[in-house]
Amino acid sequence: MAHVGKTIDHPLSGERLTFLETSATTGGDYLKIRLDMTPGGSLPRPHTHPRAEERFEVAEGRVQIVTNGKTRIAEAGETVIVPRGAGHVWGNPFDDPAAVVVTVNPALDLETFFETWFGLARDGKVNPRTQIPSFLQAVLLAHDFRAEIGMPGLAGVAFRGLGPVVSPLARARGYRSRYPRYSDPDVTRSC
Repeated sequence: MAHVGKTIDHPLSGERLTFLETSATTGGDYLKIRLDMTPGGSLPRPHTHPRAEERFEVAEGRVQIVTNGKTRIAEAGETVIVPRGAGHVWGNPFDDPAAVVVTVNPALDLETFFETWFGLARDGKVNPRTQIPSFLQAVLLAHDFRAEIGMPGLAGVAFRGLGPVVSPLARARGYRSRYPRYSDPDVTRSC
């Protein structure tokens, strides 16, 4: 379970995530994390947070953030706000490490999503080229975390449509959106 000070690594994106404030410490108001990213580290695809605003405060280095098709390079000391529902992707295409403090408001259940997503990558259950897990796992995650994270455009529409139909099959095949080895085993997610 996420707690202040817990750090998790994503070996494919080059991210190291440290929880600074959790949903529990803020009463669900927000989640605050620090993301340290290696040179060349990036997320492979744009995503959205349908019900939350995301604030990037660049702590070290510089990052590139693309929001709704507009590219911006933000340097240490700068803040970039991604509005609720806006498609965005960010990364560190530069030669030096970078770090951002990210605040997501409200927190929702992004902690569990991050624990699961990073855990699957660490366990080799994510395609190294696409950074996407198997089809059934991806659809189940997209469905169960649809309030927290989504995909813009037609891909997002397709995954939202497939979720209610494919998720029961994914569960029957043993896939989950929360795994005891990544998150608190005593907490179950119901969707």
